[in-house]
Amino acid sequence: MIEPVYTEAAFQRQALTSKIETAKRLYNICRDMDIEETLELILSAETEEEEEFFSLLSDFILQRKQREAIARKEF
Repeated sequence: MIEPVYTEAAFQRQALTSKIETAKRLYNICRDMDIEETLELILSAETEEEEEFFSLLSDFILQRKQREAIARKEF
């Protein structure tokens, strides 16, 4: 049996695809979080960068919920 030969570029493409797929899965998981869950994330952050990332996620979720409330005229 002949083993396929993979180039470094092929390995890099696979790694990039894997990261993109992982990010998309994370989006689908995180988009339904509530504000309390994101607050827990922010409070449990181990670094300032992690805290900033979780804060951005919280802002995204809050903005989406605001748009939905406005669309339903619940303001």
